[in-house]
Amino acid sequence: MEIRDLKNGPVTLDVNCAPSALDLADEQFSFDAPVTGQVVFQLVGQKKVLAKGHVATHAQTTCVRCLTAITIPIESEVAAVYENDPSLLKPEAKALGDADHSLTYFDGESISPESELRESLMLELPNLPVCDPQCKGLCPVCGANLNAEKCQCATLQDDVSTWKTALKDLTLD
Repeated sequence: MEIRDLKNGPVTLDVNCAPSALDLADEQFSFDAPVTGQVVFQLVGQKKVLAKGHVATHAQTTCVRCLTAITIPIESEVAAVYENDPSLLKPEAKALGDADHSLTYFDGESISPESELRESLMLELPNLPVCDPQCKGLCPVCGANLNAEKCQCATLQDDVSTWKTALKDLTLD
């Protein structure tokens, strides 16, 4: 995005790219669907550019309860402020960041929004992805997927291990 294009008014960037263009990668998630959306860039004064919009894609992972493969829609709002201030390049500024973590340095000539688009999507990834909020998971004894079948092993209520016995005898003052 060239700053000279913004001097005539806001510019809308139509996002439609491969996940690799934004360096979308994670140990738990994979990304095959294109990233789509729109971001509007607007020049504010001579040294700042505001970016607002949204991006979306899909991520593949496994359900943490039943271990089946799932695809999760990921949608994110994009809000960033680009500033032509060389002090933002100092190590202290990068380490501490600004109060709302949305200031990004640009050279005064052009903006590369890829890292902000990537960050906005990565922040939307769930910590514990599930296939369904009512997912029953796997049987802890036999490993059967309780969403698909009823397990045939002994129930956990019949399991009288020593630590459960100790807990039953525990009294609190």
